Amino acid sequence: MRIGVLTGGGDCPGLNAAIRAIVRRAAQYNYEVVGIKNGWAGLLGEADLLPLTTKSVAGILPLGGTILGTSRTNPFQRDPQVDVALEKLQFSPDGAQPLIEQLEAYQAAYVQRHTQQVLDNIKQHGLDALIVLGGKDTLSVAERFHRLGVPVVGLPKTMDNDLPETDYCIGFDSAVTRLMDALDDLHTTAMAHHRVIVVEAMGRDTGWVALEGGLAGGADYIVTPEIPCSIEDVCKHLQARHASGRKGLPQRRAGAPRGAEGCLRPRAPGSPGSGGGCGRGDRAAHRL
Repeated sequence: MRIGVLTGGGDCPGLNAAIRAIVRRAAQYNYEVVGIKNGWAGLLGEADLLPLTTKSVAGILPLGGTILGTSRTNPFQRDPQVDVALEKLQFSPDGAQPLIEQLEAYQAAYVQRHTQQVLDNIKQHGLDALIVLGGKDTLSVAERFHRLGVPVVGLPKTMDNDLPETDYCIGFDSAVTRLMDALDDLHTTAMAHHRVIVVEAMGRDTGWVALEGGLAGGADYIVTPEIPCSIEDVCKHLQARHASGRKGLPQRRAGAPRGAEGCLRPRAPGSPGSGGGCGRGDRAAHRL
C-alpha cells in the first residue's frame, strides 16, 4: 500500500510528531509513505511529492512547523478575482447577463480542472489512500474528495479545537499552554500598574482556548461566544473584585459576543488614546 500524507492550514506544534508516527507505524506493515508538499497545492499541476522513510523522519519529533510545508490551497475554490468581477456585474445593466454566464462557466471549468488534477495525480502516483492533517478547511476538502471515491483518513489539527466529533486536536494543548504562560506574566504587570488587563485569545468561533487557558492562567473573567455576556456583566464582576482589593485580568476570545465586543475591541491606530493599551478594553478598565 502507498499512502500520501499532507498538512494544510496553519502550522502548529505536533505536526511533525504526527508525521513521524504515521511513517513509523506504516513501516511496521511494510507500507510506503509519500509526503505531499504544501498541502493540497502539492497535488496540483505536476504534483510535489517527497518519499518519507523512518530515516528521513528521524530527529523531527521536537521540531515545530511541518517538514512537508503547508498552504491554504482549496482545489474546490473558485477564482477569487473572477468572483470579484461577478459581484460587480450583479449591479450592472441587464446587458451584462451574457458576460455573467460566461464567467460562471469559466468558474465551473476552473474548479473542475483543479479537482481533476488532484484525482489524476493520486492515480498517477499510485496513492491508495490519503492521511490529511488539518482543520476545518483542509478536512472539508478531504471530505469532498472522499465523496469522489478517494480513501481518506483525517487527523484533526487546529489550535481552535473546534472540529466536531473531536475531543482534542493537535496544536490545542500548545495554544492553551502559551496562553497560560502569558497570563502568568500579565498578573504581575496588572498588579504593578493597578490596571485591568484584557487578554485576547485566538479560537475563531469557539472559546475552548480562552476557557481552558483562562482557567489554567487564573483569568478573572472569561468571555466566549458560547455563553451570552455583556460589558455590564464584566464590569460588575471586576468592580466587586476591585472593592475587595484585587485586580482583574479578564480573558476574551477572538469574536466574542457582541455585547462584550464594544469594550474589548482594540481602537484603530492613531485614534485618541490608542498608543499602547488595548483600545476600548482600556476604557472598560477606566470605568472601574
